[in-house]
Amino acid sequence: RILALLALPTILGAGAWEVVSAAPALMPGCRPPWDLKGLPCPHGEKLGVLGGTFTWPTDGSAGAAQYLAAFYGASLPLCFLLPLLLFCWTRGVRELLIIFFQVCVQGVNVLMKLVIKQARPQTSCLVSCGMPSGHTSHFVGLFCWLAIEVSSYPSMKSSTKGLLLVIGGLLLLPVSWARTATGDHSWAQVGVGALEGAFVAVLWHFFLSSRLMQWALKLLKAWFPSLQLNYPPGKVEEAAWNPQAPVVSYGADKEAPAESKSR
Repeated sequence: RILALLALPTILGAGAWEVVSAAPALMPGCRPPWDLKGLPCPHGEKLGVLGGTFTWPTDGSAGAAQYLAAFYGASLPLCFLLPLLLFCWTRGVRELLIIFFQVCVQGVNVLMKLVIKQARPQTSCLVSCGMPSGHTSHFVGLFCWLAIEVSSYPSMKSSTKGLLLVIGGLLLLPVSWARTATGDHSWAQVGVGALEGAFVAVLWHFFLSSRLMQWALKLLKAWFPSLQLNYPPGKVEEAAWNPQAPVVSYGADKEAPAESKSR
């Protein structure tokens, strides 16, 4: 049952991105002229897998900056893989929430691309729509959620918070530059993607703070007892809600057995 629960967000996340990257027929207005004519990309070649795709020049002009940009462009699958590996170790709800958050970000991005239908720059070998940047919304959204969680953690030292934010910023934020360096997005597409990611992160934080979400986590724990309620951080795990547990009544009903015994 745990594996089934884990497979759901993974399939949804990969599928949401592949709808955009591998099904350009849904976005005919974004396909470049060379693709419509059935010709190869004149600017290089498309590299990467599972949404971590980017344009790589084939004329030998790639330098150190191009290699760094390609690394960030190809690292998107790691955002799903690392929480999956952590979940196998911790069996924690936190890791599942990280995966579901990324699914939400990609889902919103797919819808926005289908609505806006703006093509990528002419230097790109990717044939899907480019507004807004999916990579940017993904990585900026993760950073914004990390910043909100770290800043609201009361028992963490300020120096530790600053260190985590610096590390997170170095790992996540340069992807905005990387998508323009590979020629796969314009700065406008990157900017809108960043706004989208930040907006989804704020909504996600408020959703996690709601009473409804707390009930949902307890219900999930009841269905999957081996799950660990390791979110929110620093919270002592409570007993899982069991909908089959007998109801204990108090008050007048509690005295009923004693009264019937005296008779």
